[in-house]
Amino acid sequence: MYVKYPNIKIEKRNSAKIRGYFGNKFIENIELHNHLDNKFLYAYPKVQYKTLQNTPFIIAIENSIPTLHNAIMQTEQIVIDNIAYNCDDIQIQLETKLLNISNKINKYTFLNPWLCLNQKNYEKYKNLDEDEKKIFLDKILIGNILSMCKGLNICVDNEIIVNTNVREVSSNFKNNKMVSFYGDFYTNFNIPNYFGIGKSVSRGFGMIKHIKEVE
Repeated sequence: MYVKYPNIKIEKRNSAKIRGYFGNKFIENIELHNHLDNKFLYAYPKVQYKTLQNTPFIIAIENSIPTLHNAIMQTEQIVIDNIAYNCDDIQIQLETKLLNISNKINKYTFLNPWLCLNQKNYEKYKNLDEDEKKIFLDKILIGNILSMCKGLNICVDNEIIVNTNVREVSSNFKNNKMVSFYGDFYTNFNIPNYFGIGKSVSRGFGMIKHIKEVE
């Protein structure tokens, strides 16, 4: 389920604040904030908060759809930085999408920075040459796709192929500067538009869009 608020305009960095607002308002619904007893649940989030062209944009997957739908129907305003935005125009779209191995190669682009390095693998990454860095990132992206599938109870029986073409950028994450990546990648796996890949996808990082199929 894709949810958009076309009359609300916010900055991209405020995706996390949308998540914070819904998470605090409906704290009893774990899937809206991915925390349990103040501890973060390291599982692929089935509710993801993003901005698309400066518009609040939320995705709910599978059994989290009714939870998010109930929440947005009970929300007349979204408050960000003490500014109240009226939710008088909501666009809701339901789609059925498959996540599976494709017999074609798909090209995707990252609409938001891809966070994929933690402190440990960043130390390894920065000491590699350019060719080695690409191979390293390819393997990480394959792992990200497999983690997403595991979190959604999808079994992958065949080999996932990935070819990244990304560049380093600096992203602000929890007031810390982190190395992240923009660019494109090719893979033989079908991924729905606007899903997040990598770290902190519930906050909007790693949002992808399908560009084309490659024969």
